[in-house]
Amino acid sequence: MKKSPFNLDDDATYQRWREWKLENCAKDVSDFIVEIDDPRKLTQAQHDAILDRCKKYNMAVYISKLGDEEGTDIPRGIGSAFGLEHLDYNRGAETDAVTALTVQDDAYHSVYIPYSNREIHWHTDGYYNRLDLQDHALLLHCVRPAMSGGENAVIDNELVYILMRDENPDYIRALMAEDAVLYPENVVDGVELRPNRIGPVWMVAADGHLHMRYTMRKRNV
Repeated sequence: MKKSPFNLDDDATYQRWREWKLENCAKDVSDFIVEIDDPRKLTQAQHDAILDRCKKYNMAVYISKLGDEEGTDIPRGIGSAFGLEHLDYNRGAETDAVTALTVQDDAYHSVYIPYSNREIHWHTDGYYNRLDLQDHALLLHCVRPAMSGGENAVIDNELVYILMRDENPDYIRALMAEDAVLYPENVVDGVELRPNRIGPVWMVAADGHLHMRYTMRKRNV
């Protein structure tokens, strides 16, 4: 790993990146917001504004004029504008790989927290996937708010990395180990839906970006 801020043996590059990152942190929640018309038909200015926020903050929030219009073509449309074409066809998704996060009481969905009205703990989406099938982007499109609650709390994983590395670089080194964490198998009614997954918490992707696999769901570690 050469000339990467995530190379523990290259502190100079890390310090330069760290300075840039902290100088460009969002100062207010409004910094994340981009007002758009139709997510499926972004103007160049809207596209650039969203991309700029993703580059600086690793996230953006758009507010559109669609109201409660439904359709998986909406998230797929805006996702496609940013190259999100290889979707995670998880078992709870629709046929086009878009997942409806609504309360569902059927036998499959009801056992999983995202399809309930229960609180979901901190995690990165798809942390339990194979290392070659990790989720490197997440797009949430809200059609209607929850009747109560429903707030999201999010954090830039690069800021978590900075806090941890500044505290002790050995924490990062340990969590980059290939056997750092085991996410246990998922077995339902005696059928293994997913085997044990062993791997790092912190990874550097092929394109050089920092990737995190994490959950605080105690039964899942």
